[in-house]
Amino acid sequence: MGETFDGAAHTLEEAQHRFDWRNWERMAPDQLEQYYEKRTNHEHLRTLLVALRGAVSRSKFLHALYMGPPGCGKSTDLTWWVQRTSEERGLDEPLLVLHFQIGETVGTHDVGFAEVALAMVLEIYERFNRPNMPPLFGSHLHTVREWLYGETTTTTKSTSSRQAGVEVPLLKFLKLGSSTRRVREEAVRTHLRQLLPELRAMLDELLSEVEEKTGKTVLFVVDDLEKITPVDVALGLFLNHGGFFADLACHIVFTAPSSLRLDPRYTPEVLKHFAESRATLARPVRDGQETQEFDALRRIVYRRVDSALIETQAVDRAIRSSGGLVAHLIDAIERSILLAITRDEASVTVSHVDEALKEISARYLAALREEDYEELDRLERRGPNAHVEKPGLLHSLAVLEYPDSPTEFVVHPLVKPLLERWRAGRSK
Repeated sequence: MGETFDGAAHTLEEAQHRFDWRNWERMAPDQLEQYYEKRTNHEHLRTLLVALRGAVSRSKFLHALYMGPPGCGKSTDLTWWVQRTSEERGLDEPLLVLHFQIGETVGTHDVGFAEVALAMVLEIYERFNRPNMPPLFGSHLHTVREWLYGETTTTTKSTSSRQAGVEVPLLKFLKLGSSTRRVREEAVRTHLRQLLPELRAMLDELLSEVEEKTGKTVLFVVDDLEKITPVDVALGLFLNHGGFFADLACHIVFTAPSSLRLDPRYTPEVLKHFAESRATLARPVRDGQETQEFDALRRIVYRRVDSALIETQAVDRAIRSSGGLVAHLIDAIERSILLAITRDEASVTVSHVDEALKEISARYLAALREEDYEELDRLERRGPNAHVEKPGLLHSLAVLEYPDSPTEFVVHPLVKPLLERWRAGRSK
């Protein structure tokens, strides 16, 4: 039996809710104490807090990347980090923290520097839409609408104290519409990206106005930038436009893809603008033995579901197959619970987990191409010293990076059976 935690679900229905990552994509601050498990590489996150403290004390700006593969837990880590920032004396007063996911504002497909800058503008207005916040200069929203839709509009300002005079209908319209197909058309994207001076001036004016009206400096914490597709666009955001963000008079923490580090331009073009902090992926198993990370991943499961509802071997099977990715572990357990509920069974078994893992593995089967298998084959045959030649495989999580000493690239456990199937097909 696994560990017992107060608040763990005692029914499968409640447990399924705890693992439903689609409706609970980012942990709320009040849930951290119950559900958040500090990973074995947590020191990297604390280092980022030390760096922010130093920047504030010297009246400088922290511009940093929190790097790691999609699904390794960066969003939850940064929720913890933001919470600690708000609780620390010396940081809570001088900072106005805006923590958001890029996908909620402008989507994650073909998102470049202009869309990220636009998201920052909209998030500033979103914060000042809260009670007891002073009104902001409102014409920027009309300008954004004209950029996106080629027209202007007239809206009525709210006169209630709750909404502080911000043009709420227009703000909601822009936040909802900026990720839809209509404003993601190529002509609109191209036009928006030609507005570099205007975007920069707008952000500079807003940041200055925020400081003037609140006495605070903005801290942007932006999640999901590593999930931008296609991969070349995600990498280009940092490689080609880092300077746009690094000169802003605010603190910035961006999530970023691990594959960015494979590009030879990373050190000269990115690190001159951003400090690097790594959400490193730790191995749950090394040389056939369970690691400390394995125990941490077990606790992630048992914090959400009572051990009486799930076989120990089922949990361990899911952990071994996850490669250490929290998102894949959570997904596998949630699918397993749904199978048990559907079959009117009292607990989750190894067979449920095996079926759930097959469903997750099927994503790779559909996405991997001949040239991908050739690279995976080369990587596995070369062993620990091999270098990844296709960053897209890191981005898609077909290959996992473990930054032990030295860094090793490993084929994801769920991809290995597909690679063996490919090899068998070639040998016939």
